[in-house]
Amino acid sequence: MDSRGLRVLVVDDDPFVQEFLCFQAQHLGCRVTGASTLAEGLAVLASEHYDVVVADANLGSESADPLLDAAEAAGVRTVSVSASPSRRPHTLHLIKPVATEDLARALEARAVAAPPPRPGAGESLVARSQARLNAALDALLDPHVVFAPVRDRAGLIVDYTYVGANRAACVYNGLPKERLLGSRMLGLFPAMDDCGLLGACRAASETGEPQILDDMWLHNDLQGRGRHYDIRIVPLSDELSVTWRDVTAQREAAAATAESEQRYRMLAEYTSDLVARIEHGLVLWVSPSLTRLAGWDTSEVVGRPLAEFVHPDDVALLPLDRPAEELAALIPNGMRVRCRMRYASGDYHWFDVSGGIMRDDEGNYAGVVSSARLIDAEVRASGCGCRSRTRGSGSRPRPRRGSSRASARPRRAPRAASAAPGSD
Repeated sequence: MDSRGLRVLVVDDDPFVQEFLCFQAQHLGCRVTGASTLAEGLAVLASEHYDVVVADANLGSESADPLLDAAEAAGVRTVSVSASPSRRPHTLHLIKPVATEDLARALEARAVAAPPPRPGAGESLVARSQARLNAALDALLDPHVVFAPVRDRAGLIVDYTYVGANRAACVYNGLPKERLLGSRMLGLFPAMDDCGLLGACRAASETGEPQILDDMWLHNDLQGRGRHYDIRIVPLSDELSVTWRDVTAQREAAAATAESEQRYRMLAEYTSDLVARIEHGLVLWVSPSLTRLAGWDTSEVVGRPLAEFVHPDDVALLPLDRPAEELAALIPNGMRVRCRMRYASGDYHWFDVSGGIMRDDEGNYAGVVSSARLIDAEVRASGCGCRSRTRGSGSRPRPRRGSSRASARPRRAPRAASAAPGSD
């Protein structure tokens, strides 16, 4: 007996692998249905009769064992596939990538090796299979429901009825299963028509194609609030398997992060100070105010050692090229120094530089964030003996010990000696 005419359910979370396995099975003469997740596989298996289930042993973060167990309990033959040896000694297993001839031999073996129902099993086998399926669906963290279409006299779909729901769906909607089952979608959630969910369900029923809806905003009438959802709608014969995940918290967190980054960017771009991120002595990022203040384009500075832009006599004041542990010990509470920085013109200017250790979410060293403020005028006013502008790499010569600023100036001649020769 060959594999032609077998009804095969292929379940794999990798779209490419699923499509290729479906193509191989179709090439071998099988009638094939594909599914991508454990929930979809269980729902499809419950909706129709299949001869063989071919499933990836690992469906994303979930094991395919509940699906394989439910299939075997119902008398459906199983084949598991993965890149490693099987954990199930009684399930026929193929190693990825699966060659067509290997799949053909596996399907043929399954065709002649159907596990016969145990004597007296009958209805108890079906009941046991359904119980396992319900238990597997109830174990899912995401809400899952099964819809049956409601049609008008012209045969057009006008609503859907809940004919199945897992525990997560009941908890999320705040309704017991007895209340949810038999209810209509628009009866519980009138807004589903306006938001487009009813239309997406119609499209799945009429085309037979799964519908993937990411970040869809829906108003939950039972909860009285709008939320963002990732929704998957999969046709099951005349019914629909619908799974959703509330992604509102993730979306709000992403929006908050983006807003925070925007505020920081605006602050960095419009401040008169320089802001930079430095790691292992290299400039990883610098604010656009660099161009306005020092004449450098940011691309001329990013990726280069900070020492190239600091006066040679002042480099030691900024030990930012030290190893992370040593640097953290040197400036545990931050640093603040005065040093000279080189402009694009070649001139050096005085800056007040402050900085602190930057750490990631896990507390690991991620560099130093520093700000620098131009203080040429303050240095001049303080009379500290340092020029606010210097040229080249040399520093201003210091006066000899004991000399003073006054003694270095030319002395003014006495008034009497300044009279013109020949005056009275």
